[in-house]
Amino acid sequence: MVFHAQFPDWVLQQFPAIHQLEFLALLTAVRLWGLRWAGLRVQVYCDNTAVVNVINSGKTSDLLMGKILRNTWLVISSQEFASWHLDVVKYSSLFAAECGDAGSIKEETVTDELFALNSDL
Repeated sequence: MVFHAQFPDWVLQQFPAIHQLEFLALLTAVRLWGLRWAGLRVQVYCDNTAVVNVINSGKTSDLLMGKILRNTWLVISSQEFASWHLDVVKYSSLFAAECGDAGSIKEETVTDELFALNSDL
């Protein structure tokens, strides 16, 4: 599954670093498709080592990354994923092979609410 959306200006102002934006994109995917993943093992391909390390360790000293992590775990726990794992992908051809034919990709609507973080976490 793949989605593409431009980050709204308010997101770019709130999350100035690329690793934060990439993690936010992962949270957005979890919010978009979490219900479809209930009870499944999910494998995510990510080429950002900082994001992979935070997800796999559950630790970060970056306050925004911590907030994204907590929001991600909230969605995952409510959707009851069996398990999930992030791999660092070094070659775009592997990603392309996993996505299949570009014509088979379904366009998803991504609203601003999907980018917003729960401030209570």
